Amino acid sequence: MSNPIIAALDVPTANEALTLAKAIAPAVGAFKIGKELFVAEGPDIVRRVRDTGASVFLDLKFHDIPNTVAKAVTSAAHQDVQMLTVHASGGTAMLRAAPVSYTHLRAHETKANLVCRRLHEKK
Repeated sequence: MSNPIIAALDVPTANEALTLAKAIAPAVGAFKIGKELFVAEGPDIVRRVRDTGASVFLDLKFHDIPNTVAKAVTSAAHQDVQMLTVHASGGTAMLRAAPVSYTHLRAHETKANLVCRRLHEKK
């Protein structure tokens, strides 16, 4: 992502989100999809926003046992999400599990690989 601007799609419907995304896509590097929009519209909203050509930051703040978070991160990677949030209060094991899942599917992305290496070096 060469443009560091992330625009929040903090709206309740896909129509509102896509109207906003299409209007400002040329000026931003990514769009944030949070819990309200994701729960209201489901995973398809990620694909529809990605269709604008912008990256997606999925801000769902994953927090659970390590295996569950790893599987959720894997599902997000399958949806072509470029960034996501994991709650640090979930503990070290959970934080280590998340990037392993992500980088397994997106090994070509340098930033994800770097995060994974840094977390595993701390073991």
